[in-house]
Amino acid sequence: MKGIKTIWTEDKINYLKDNFIYKTGRELSKELGISRCAIRNEIKILGLCLPDDIAEARKKSTQFSIANPGFRCPKGVHLSRKSEFKKGSIPKNTLYDGCIRIRYTHSRPYKWIRVSQGYWRELHKVIWELKNGKVPHGFVVAFKNGDQMDVRIVNLKLITMAQNLKRNMPSDIHTNRKYRYKSDKWISSYLTRDKKVRKEILNNHPELIEIKRNQLLLRRKIKESERCQKH
Repeated sequence: MKGIKTIWTEDKINYLKDNFIYKTGRELSKELGISRCAIRNEIKILGLCLPDDIAEARKKSTQFSIANPGFRCPKGVHLSRKSEFKKGSIPKNTLYDGCIRIRYTHSRPYKWIRVSQGYWRELHKVIWELKNGKVPHGFVVAFKNGDQMDVRIVNLKLITMAQNLKRNMPSDIHTNRKYRYKSDKWISSYLTRDKKVRKEILNNHPELIEIKRNQLLLRRKIKESERCQKH
């Protein structure tokens, strides 16, 4: 049984030594009342080894044989003809060309349109290209009002990838330096990378946040003064 250690008596070990060549693991398992896995392990421990010809014969006896039709279906015979897909058949739920669906990219919803079978494109890009031609390399089609569901041509504009990166970057921490030093969460990231310890500091040790804030501000002032002296 699973979880119960196998106890090998001297009689069982002697029986295994005398019969492991002539009987399979399945037969030994039934006669000894021991799992085949335990028998294999005991054979390894005892250092017993099957002769090559016997091991090869047992290996072949468990393999699929072409001569035995019971193992496989004869070539050209269809056993499930009624339930098989016909060649060129299309599922009933297949969508049509021009069908519009909403998909999410980086947790943002966008409208996609089926151009052909198995080929979908973002709808706002298709609308822009129909009016203005192919989008140049290094540019993206953006939404003027920030609403991805509004795909009217008057709401679309062409911007560079650098401009798009700047638009999508949060303006509070990444571009506003004054906000950085006011944010306790941002300051705590300089104290430790451990999220649990960081949470503990934010909740119970505001004095550590204040000390680190003053240190960062002082370091920044020193760097700015050094730059001014160089120029």
